[in-house]
Amino acid sequence: MKIFNSQIFFFLFSINILFGQDFILYDESDSPIFRTPLALAIDSSNHIWVSSYSGMLFKDGMNWIKYDSTFFGDTTSYLLITNDIKVSYSGTIFFLNSPWNYKDDSFLYTINGNERKNFNVSPNSTIYQPIKMLIDNKERVWIILQNDWPHQYGFDDVALFENDTLRNLEDPKLSYISSLAYRNDSLFVPSAPFGIYTNGSWSLLDTLILDRWLGYISNLNNKIILFSNQSSYRFNGVTFESYSLAIDNILSQNNTNVSAAIAQNDTVIWLGTDNGMLLKYNGDKVKIALESLGGEIRNLNIDKNKNVWFIISFAGVGLYNEDKIVGIYDFDKELPSAFNLSQNYPNPFNPTTRIKYQVASIENVSLKVYDALGREIKTLINKPMQPGEYEVEFDATDLPSGVYFYKLSSGSFSQTRKMVLLR
Repeated sequence: MKIFNSQIFFFLFSINILFGQDFILYDESDSPIFRTPLALAIDSSNHIWVSSYSGMLFKDGMNWIKYDSTFFGDTTSYLLITNDIKVSYSGTIFFLNSPWNYKDDSFLYTINGNERKNFNVSPNSTIYQPIKMLIDNKERVWIILQNDWPHQYGFDDVALFENDTLRNLEDPKLSYISSLAYRNDSLFVPSAPFGIYTNGSWSLLDTLILDRWLGYISNLNNKIILFSNQSSYRFNGVTFESYSLAIDNILSQNNTNVSAAIAQNDTVIWLGTDNGMLLKYNGDKVKIALESLGGEIRNLNIDKNKNVWFIISFAGVGLYNEDKIVGIYDFDKELPSAFNLSQNYPNPFNPTTRIKYQVASIENVSLKVYDALGREIKTLINKPMQPGEYEVEFDATDLPSGVYFYKLSSGSFSQTRKMVLLR
């Protein structure tokens, strides 16, 4: 079994910090996060991924795990720094490589289940630095290519990664691109001038007031919302019109602009600002949830426990829940002292059964199913895991009746049990 190089960091927090407060800041004092984090995303398993100048970090419960380039199969180990991380609708995790990291032109990395890939593609020109990406509902990746230093007007670009191929869109001299939004087959690019890319061609909005088109844009509840010059605008199909006076007023009163946004549901939207404020917008009311955090808020994400995660420039990673932070650790539950694989239930089964197992230490854990001849049928688990009790479902819909075996492996530990599929 191949084990990828990683460094594991242990940071235990007291109960009153995690369960008695609504805000936590992870920084150099209690995590391997170094300087300003570059990107943050939450995958379909509720794991936290953070890219910082200290490398690629993975948080599974109470522990931080730091990966180097060998995690994606590179033979040479080097610090893995990515400019952006996004999770697609299907659950694939995309990592946008930093130009400081280019090894063999690896531009994009992906994780899909147990499969990890790196793509040896790069922009048409080396003067471009990939800074942000957006993944649409067709699994296409749109990438902002910022003109490298010295930044020149009219030389930013957007690239499209589709069918394992990267191509520049050859935009009409766009400048100062920092965010993208997508809706109904159209890509919205706040820039000077503002660009909309639809079905292979560009259209430009009014360029008389350039500052109005420079800002942060997002698809919030299927609405294209632009935040610029302490104001909010909604795209009406032709141009942008005023969106929320409540948002505009609080931005103006605090002399700040929106730098990140995410919709929690149909009515609640969370906003981060460039002066370190976290805002909750509900209907037409705005609440200041946090303020004076010391840096710009970026990369807003919401986990399955409704905790709001975000990056704070020059500070670290923030975690907030107005109803008190939940679901990070379970201190009341005793951790297993040994690895163990339980008998599946039900057994015999048709066509699904559940398998419980225990993990005693942080290791790469695999759980695989074999037929009576010892041939591997399916991999249920293959990833680093923290100590705890787990359960997974095995679906044998496509398999014939018979005896099967399932095996739990981690380090020097190995245990196998038998199960019967009875049609």
